[in-house]
Amino acid sequence: MNAAMIPDSRGTAANTPNNPQYQGILHTSDVDFSSVQYRSSSELIPFREYKLQYLAAVAAALFGLYISWIGFILAFSIFGYFTKEIQKKKSAIWSAFSRDNNWLIAPDSAASIPPSIDDIGRKKEVHNVITGSLFGTTFSLFEYEYIVGGDKSKKKLHNTIMTADIGNEFTHILLDSKNNSGGASRMRQGAERISLEGNFDDFFSLYVDPTHHIDALSIITPDIMQTIMSATKSYDIEIIGSKVYLFAEGDRRNKDSVQDLFFGLEKLLGELSHKAKSFRPSAQQSLSVSMQPINSIERIVQKKWFTVLNISLTILPMVIIAFILLLVAIR
Repeated sequence: MNAAMIPDSRGTAANTPNNPQYQGILHTSDVDFSSVQYRSSSELIPFREYKLQYLAAVAAALFGLYISWIGFILAFSIFGYFTKEIQKKKSAIWSAFSRDNNWLIAPDSAASIPPSIDDIGRKKEVHNVITGSLFGTTFSLFEYEYIVGGDKSKKKLHNTIMTADIGNEFTHILLDSKNNSGGASRMRQGAERISLEGNFDDFFSLYVDPTHHIDALSIITPDIMQTIMSATKSYDIEIIGSKVYLFAEGDRRNKDSVQDLFFGLEKLLGELSHKAKSFRPSAQQSLSVSMQPINSIERIVQKKWFTVLNISLTILPMVIIAFILLLVAIR
């Protein structure tokens, strides 16, 4: 048994992922979601259960507002207590979820972070890493949080991340969803945004290495575009090497979203598994590269369009004059 993993306490050698004959769960409809009942983190600290703590927080805040700043310190301490209670209850929920599906709880160090958010922020934390066999491959699901901004503008960002192995080495592709407010923010140095056919650009921005432009288009074909728009439009997608990442800002593991997350990964893997059988990269691509902010890529795109517009406005009068002279010469 892998000493780094915490096995299902109910598991046996016959029904755990350590058994080579174990096939895993093949469809979202077979996943047991009964342990996941919360819709928001606040539901995990209901007033009826934490009445004294809520009243103490209000009293401390009023004390800080009208009497002494010490009250604010007490209020923040109580809110810190609430945060720990939420994490403790989530850990219990995801441990139960893992047991119900014969998966494992892995150490935080086992989490694989998408490159597009890996080198951002500080005080990075990973919570509740679940790993196991799913849809014919290995997967992991976890929450990732980090702090961005300075002392006066700092903000803690939470991301739900689901990753899976896809069985082949693919070129680095980032699909930044326009239906979420956070998630991906960086892409490999030198990457460009590519516009695709139809209304796909209304849902996603596609970023690729220009030297692997053709490789990317052989993966993001019309059939997979349709699947992505219908099943994963609220999530950013990053493909690099033999891994695919599905992620978005916020806790998407709640009762209202977790089944959509699994279903989206199932549909995406179904398409990528077909691509994996025939895909051959035109050239090797390094998995360890420098990254640049997505907004800098967007500025380059805007600058190119601005340059094209300036050239057009410069040439247009010359074309008109040449046309007039041509008409005069004909007459």
